[in-house]
Amino acid sequence: MRTRIVRVIRESTGLLEQFAVPIADQVLKVVERDIDGHALNRTEREMQEQRDRLVLADFDGRNRDEVCRKHGISRATFYRILGRAAAK
Repeated sequence: MRTRIVRVIRESTGLLEQFAVPIADQVLKVVERDIDGHALNRTEREMQEQRDRLVLADFDGRNRDEVCRKHGISRATFYRILGRAAAK
C-alpha cells in the first residue's frame, strides 16, 4: 500500500521519492488510525497468507465453486492455495 501511495504522489505532483515517502507515511498513519488501527502497510505475502487462511476456513471439502466465487479467485488459484496448505 505504501508503495502505491508513493507512486501516486510522485505521479500527481512530480515530487522526488525522497519527498513523497514521508507524505505517504503520514497518509498511512491517518488512514490506519481512522480504521481502528488495522494495518494497511502489509506486504503482498501477508495479504496472500490472509486470503489463503480465509479461503481455507470457508472450504468444507465440497464447496469449491462457492468459495472461489466468494473470494473472487479462479479454480487454479484455489488449488494453489490447497497445495500451499498441504505443504505446511
